Amino acid sequence: KATKIYYDGRGHFGSSFSKIRDYSTTLLVDFAIQENTSVIDLKKKITIKLIKENFGSYIKLIFNQLKVKKFYN
Repeated sequence: KATKIYYDGRGHFGSSFSKIRDYSTTLLVDFAIQENTSVIDLKKKITIKLIKENFGSYIKLIFNQLKVKKFYN
């Protein structure tokens, strides 16, 4: 929900992506230290959880991106 304001509808976050990435890096490192794990493992856990909880939306996004990509090609 926090990143939807930056989403352009074509599967990209445009120029704001670097701001989102830079902001989240510090938070992830701090949380990984608290959880006594690596940032990579933490990202994997977060990704799996987000996909499980939003599977329907995720599938729609993937198929919409494929349709848009075919349209542009």
